[in-house]
Amino acid sequence: MKHETIEREPGLHDLERALALSSLKPSTRHATLTSLRLIDDALNTGGVLAVSDIEHALANITPELRSRLGPRASQILSDARRAMRVWSDASTRFLALSLRERIPTLRDAVLAARHALNTDQAPRAEAALESLAAAQNASLDDLPATETSVALYFKTASPEDLGVNTKKTLENKRSLCLRAVRLVDPMSRETRNVQLERLQPNWRKRFEAVKSGLAEHETSALAILKRFVTFAEGFGTTPDDIGSDVVEAFYKRERALHCKPPVFTAAAGP
Repeated sequence: MKHETIEREPGLHDLERALALSSLKPSTRHATLTSLRLIDDALNTGGVLAVSDIEHALANITPELRSRLGPRASQILSDARRAMRVWSDASTRFLALSLRERIPTLRDAVLAARHALNTDQAPRAEAALESLAAAQNASLDDLPATETSVALYFKTASPEDLGVNTKKTLENKRSLCLRAVRLVDPMSRETRNVQLERLQPNWRKRFEAVKSGLAEHETSALAILKRFVTFAEGFGTTPDDIGSDVVEAFYKRERALHCKPPVFTAAAGP
């Protein structure tokens, strides 16, 4: 798989991925992201908050900033410092940046598992992912690390496909694979919810406007709309400046995220 990374200053989406790769508890991670959004609102950057904006704000805390943050200013700033401690880890930062605007592979999931899971779970998750790739006559670099693609494969897989003897062992491998890919899957449920909560005002306004025009039964269209606005905002564009490159990149990601990867057999050939 060929991946392209968009060169731009590290921003809040990159920091979100870094936090997802950290050992923080989900509740702590969510509180940290909420505090970062409050800092974004207080700084009123007018665009996507850059990591350097947060660093500068923490190094130069002004009475005006504290006033804008309100009575919880100390806790909010403490949460931001926690986020920057996560960001300061070179391996976490590298992996977060390497996943910019591209479909993660099982190789990415292995790296994330080594980084985020404990010493017992990490090697087991890696072995499970290697078994998953081998079962499809593919390498870790060839298959997307998304919850959708992994769940689809295991839906019809047998114990023999993964080289195990029982359904219980197969289920264990499935759980390990899903836990690893969720660390890097840009469309995991937790990531989607957080991204929707912290949409920039211009994107929030456009999202609500389009959403209001959908019928109640158009749930699939609403799901696509949610995915598109979070993708496009993360792409660094605005609602009034959506180019064909954004649409094409979104289409390619949708294809990769929601289509089951092909299974090659020795008889069928590549």
